[in-house]
Amino acid sequence: MTQGNLKVVEKPIPITLKAESSATIKASLKVSSTDNGVIFGYLTYDSASGNEPTMLNINEIQIDFINDLMQDTCSELEFKKKWAEYEWENKVQVNTTLTELKDYVDHFSKSLNVSLMTKLDDFTNSQNNNFLVANFYTKSKFEEDCLLNMSIEKVTLASKSGQPGLKSETKISGMIRLRAKTEGMALCVGEKCKLVR
Repeated sequence: MTQGNLKVVEKPIPITLKAESSATIKASLKVSSTDNGVIFGYLTYDSASGNEPTMLNINEIQIDFINDLMQDTCSELEFKKKWAEYEWENKVQVNTTLTELKDYVDHFSKSLNVSLMTKLDDFTNSQNNNFLVANFYTKSKFEEDCLLNMSIEKVTLASKSGQPGLKSETKISGMIRLRAKTEGMALCVGEKCKLVR
């Protein structure tokens, strides 16, 4: 049995096992969107007395359908229109060991394989390089798209007082907001954003 946008195409054939034996069962599924899916089922077996069959629930199998995101193009006008239309939003806190804003944006874009829509030339030439806002666009294999807006800044952590010789530490802090037409897309892409360090 399935839950979410999964449909069993070929149901497994019921089998009878002898004591101490094992078997592998396969089922074909049709996937129609990026919403997370769940596969669950049960086994029935006869008790020693043979009066009533006993039922054993199988652990649920969670499935993430977004193995790979795809780069795609989107105009600034289309991006703004979709941002206003899409109702599902997710927010992810930036957590990275990188200390340069432009390096992190490039790393994020390459790691997720998403299209960077913001031109970083203006940022590189700017005097104030401590804050950066960038937009990204991506699609799944199911042609569902996701919009990403990243706001990051350089934060300097002062050294602890009373400990001479310690240098102040710089880190990147910020937030990534995602918007998509479906909840599954917003949640799945959000989980992938958390993995980018």
